[in-house]
Amino acid sequence: TAPWNRRTFRQSSSVQPAALKGVGTELLKQAVCLSRRHGHGGRLGLRAMGRSGTFYATHGMQRLRTVKDTEFDKDPWYEFSEADAREFLRQHGPCSAAA
Repeated sequence: TAPWNRRTFRQSSSVQPAALKGVGTELLKQAVCLSRRHGHGGRLGLRAMGRSGTFYATHGMQRLRTVKDTEFDKDPWYEFSEADAREFLRQHGPCSAAA
């Protein structure tokens, strides 16, 4: 759903890019809600491939300067703490009963 992927998607689909606006934020919200449902308080860690780090930072995720897993050395790693997740949900709405 990232804007830089929409051109390729548009060439193979009838879905217009405007229809995809907000989908990334909703996916992030669902991941936070799933974390909460499983007892992790909304904590979430994501590998920022390409330009996605800007999206994560804009949504309140914190960039970790060091990651112990060498698999992620080349790509930045972003995380929501419980407090970050609460703030994200305050801005983007609560989890639904199903999430």
